[in-house]
Amino acid sequence: MVVKVNDCISSPVSVSSGVPQGSVIGPTLFLAYINAVTDISLSEGSSLILYADDMAMTHALDSENSVNEIQDDIDKISECIKSLALAFNVSKCKYQIISLSTVKLSISISLNNTGLEQVQEYKYLGVDVDDKFTFSNHTTRVSCKAKQAIGALCRTLRKWAPGNVFSKIITTLVFPIFLYAIEAWYPPHMKDRVRIERVVKYAARLVSNKFSSELQYDTLLDILNWKPLYRQVAERRLLLIKKYIDRTRFLPEKVFPIIPPSSSRFSQRLRVIQNRHNCILELRRMHRNKLEDSLCASQMRRLWNSLDDVTIALGFDEYKRKIYSVEQFSCSCERGLIDVVCV
Repeated sequence: MVVKVNDCISSPVSVSSGVPQGSVIGPTLFLAYINAVTDISLSEGSSLILYADDMAMTHALDSENSVNEIQDDIDKISECIKSLALAFNVSKCKYQIISLSTVKLSISISLNNTGLEQVQEYKYLGVDVDDKFTFSNHTTRVSCKAKQAIGALCRTLRKWAPGNVFSKIITTLVFPIFLYAIEAWYPPHMKDRVRIERVVKYAARLVSNKFSSELQYDTLLDILNWKPLYRQVAERRLLLIKKYIDRTRFLPEKVFPIIPPSSSRFSQRLRVIQNRHNCILELRRMHRNKLEDSLCASQMRRLWNSLDDVTIALGFDEYKRKIYSVEQFSCSCERGLIDVVCV
């Protein structure tokens, strides 16, 4: 997969359109930009991800013609931007090849006759995306940032604030550092999961003032009524899939295809025996390696497929309460759907 991340819009570069040169993009021009870009006819396999003035184009490298298709799509987008009297900031435009293969790929892509830089890692919308989807560098950065925040709060507030107040401060100021987009970037490697859970354990010890090595991690969090990160990740992913099934949240249908229920009696009996509902997400039969099997999409599909008919038929609020329940979490752990992190 090739991901090209573009910091899209700089100031207008032409006066002929009636927009003063160097002016700030207003609401009208911004809407014109969004409408024009989304109307571009891209090649099959290409898609655009837009957030404000940031644009990311993705394309699957599945043939020798893919590079030419990518270049043609970039040229189309560039011409569209020029027609709006806008310009790309080429110095901030990069491209990245994401592949789990050990073979290094290298291609050449240009924008406005300027070659783009290929990067192994790119920080997009606050998440460090590497070329293997391991998120190791992002895990390291987030862990260091959280530890610094915990240290600052400990030096300034821990002596003076009551325990419940200090606990609320930690969950309000430190946990969001971890929880931002964690359903997407939660690391697939256990060593990285242990790293971030250790930071949570360190904060829990400071808040509870219990430093005994015999105290288990989950027990320590239960005392504070906290949840480990691996549990929160599973809950968030199940909520995200529910929104996708209810068509209130967009997810790529190629990644999360729904298997249509078969009308044969044998298939219906098999679903009942296997405790499978009628909104099963398709799972890949074979994964090339263990990393691919533990990535976000694979985990989300397995968690959703493990639910029963009654649960998926619930309204969102009742579904959310069910997913947050201890019984659901324990059941998922017993079935091996959630990897318990021991720290």
